[in-house]
Amino acid sequence: LNIINHATIGDGILTVDVNISGTDNNITNQVGNATLKDALLYLPSQNVYHKINNASLIMRPNDNKINAILHNGDSKLNIDGSCKFKQCKFSITGENFQLTNTQTLKLKTNPNLIVQITNGIAKITGLVKIFQSELLIGTEANALILPNDIHVVKTDPKQEILKLDPNSMVKIILGEDNFIKIGNTMGKLVGEASIFPADNNTLKANGMLNMIGAKYKGYGQDLIIRK
Repeated sequence: LNIINHATIGDGILTVDVNISGTDNNITNQVGNATLKDALLYLPSQNVYHKINNASLIMRPNDNKINAILHNGDSKLNIDGSCKFKQCKFSITGENFQLTNTQTLKLKTNPNLIVQITNGIAKITGLVKIFQSELLIGTEANALILPNDIHVVKTDPKQEILKLDPNSMVKIILGEDNFIKIGNTMGKLVGEASIFPADNNTLKANGMLNMIGAKYKGYGQDLIIRK
């Protein structure tokens, strides 16, 4: 999931105080800080806006500190971490965070993640609670039809991408306020699943999801799916 695809930042106040030393061909030292306040972050693929209350970058000789706080109403996300040479570590925590708001998928989450990046390899661990969502997908002639706001992206093999550490694992928990509608079948989706890397930087999931209060409209009747 490319969360920041084509993201834009508008308005806001940017303050930069950085000292750079070295030669024309070799920068040997960067020390200082940069702060962005009261800016607006727009994620078009997810159709969501978030206000950046405060985002800061503190550059020191041995490491860099990064912190950002986003919010939109009661939606909050905090990113806090540091980078040293080719190693970065971030904690990502949120409350009522609106991840997507498209016609097909509306998703509110409580993430609690640790991201460690070493030499271009990312290890992601933690928990994401999905407490409110709505997924709407139409079907036709027994085939799944992807709506216009879902796109399949092919990666250029020459493009450098972040690889996942095989020890990555994120647990997903769905509460009882997650609605799903696929064609003529609708209901609530609950359960848990763990997501982890597979071959070729793809993902696998292991767990159990259940539909409750599900119905199927067909043959002029509303049929109840008990299990």
